[in-house]
This record gives sequence, structure tokens and C-alpha cells, in this order.
Amino acid sequence: MFRRTEVAPDGSGREQGSTLHAGATAAGNFVVDPEMPNLSGDLDALLTTAPVFRSAVRGYDRLQVDNYVSWAEAELRAARRETDDLVERYGRACAELEISRRLLARSPEGQEMTVISERMGRMLRMAADEAAALTAGGQAEADQVLADARTEADARLRKAHEIKQMAVEASDRMREEARLLRAEATAEVDRAKAEAAQILREAKAERDRLALEAADKRSKAEAELARWLADTRAGARREQEETAAAAEAALAEVRGELEDLHRRRDRACESLLRLNEQIGVALETVADVGGLAAAAPGQPAGV
Repeated sequence: MFRRTEVAPDGSGREQGSTLHAGATAAGNFVVDPEMPNLSGDLDALLTTAPVFRSAVRGYDRLQVDNYVSWAEAELRAARRETDDLVERYGRACAELEISRRLLARSPEGQEMTVISERMGRMLRMAADEAAALTAGGQAEADQVLADARTEADARLRKAHEIKQMAVEASDRMREEARLLRAEATAEVDRAKAEAAQILREAKAERDRLALEAADKRSKAEAELARWLADTRAGARREQEETAAAAEAALAEVRGELEDLHRRRDRACESLLRLNEQIGVALETVADVGGLAAAAPGQPAGV
């Protein structure tokens, strides 16, 4: 019988523990199990909770929504294909049943099989009715899911628009605050520049004053140094002159003493010459006396 593909909580599109793939099952049912997009907001999420789309600047992520819609449409197409396949199989079964009924009606055994075939026909009709009901239910459920998804998307889109409006207002407010901060910063920079210019002017005036004061002190120091050098040179000249005068006086005194010594030497030489002359005269006198004594030996000593 027809079995609708259930969406497992793990997002695989299969019942938990099932390993069946697309195709006919062991019971002859046709199962369509397409690959599901690995994105938030798949049908499994819709069956458990509301879809969660990633919000973008101007709404939801369009690629994600398109993927979801494409997947839902693929599910619907698979369900329609499965329904068409069941209807086709039902038609073939009905035709085969009619042929079998006609063949069996011609034999006694066939009359017994007719009852069985009628029972099988009722079962097939019930299966077809169930398949149609399940298909209609699946279509209605899919339509409801799509409607809920669109409603949720519209609500989230409105929320995104509100968030965008709030973001725009916050951005405008931040731009205004930034403008005020820039204006305040510009004013602060201007004040700092004015204060810096005033400090530079005061520093220049102080530098000029100190330069003039230093120049005046330097001039006074140079004048004082010149006076000191002049006084020193004058004192040195006076001292030199006094020293020269003292030396000249001492030299004159020495010269006077030397001349006095020369005069004394001359007088001593003259005295020595006179003394030598006197000694010579005395020696001559003594010699004369000795000669007289030798000439008169018999005379008394008193003659």
C-alpha cells in the first residue's frame, strides 16, 4: 500500500532506523526520498518547530528561502509522481482483474476465484482510496506548511524591516553622535592649537627677555673684565716700575759700594806700595848698618 515519506527529526527525509532509498519497497510501494538541503528551515524543522531563516540586511537570506521552496516543490512533484504511479498501477491491476474475471467466469473453478477477485478488487479500491486520501492529505499538509512558511516569512520579514528601521535610526543617531564628537574634537583641537600658540608666544617673549638679560649681563661682565684687566695691567706696570726703580736704586747702591771698595782698594794698594817702599828703605838701611859693622870690627860697639 501507499506510504507517505515521513521526515525524520535528523533531517534525512526517512524514518528513523530506515535504510530504504528511492524506488519500490519490499511490499511493492514506491518511495521517493530526494536529497534534502542541509540548511536551517527544511521541512523537518517545519514539522517540529517553525523554520528559522538567517536574517539579512533587507530580510531573509534569499538563497536559503529559494532552496527551501525548491525542496518543497520537489517533494510535491515526488508525491504527484508517486500518486500517478499508483493510479497507473491501479489501472493495470483493474484491467488484469477484469481479464482474469472473464477467464474465470468460463470455468467452475473460475466462479470460485471470481469471489476472491471481487474481494481483491475491493481491497485495491480501498488502497486506491487510501492513496488518494493520503495524497490529498499530503497536498493539504504541504499547502498548509507552505502557507505557514509564507506567514512566518512575512512576519519575520516585517520583523526584519522593523530591525532594519531600528538599525537605520540607530545608525542616524550614531552618525549624529559621531558628528557631534567630531565637532567637539575639532573645537578641542582648535583650543589646543590656540593654547599652543599662546604658549609659543610666551616662550618666545621669555626667550627674548632672557636673551636681552644675558646680553646685558654679558656686556656688564665684559666691561667689568676690561676694567679688571686695565687695573691689573696698570698695577702690573706700577709694580714693574716700582720693581725697576728699586732694582735701579739697589744697583746704584751696589755701584756706590763697589766704587767705595775700588777706592779702598786703591788706597790699600797705595798704602801697600808705600809700605813696600818703607820696607825697602828699611832693608837698605839695615844693609848699610851691617856693612859698617863689618868694616870696623875693633871698634867698640858704641862708636
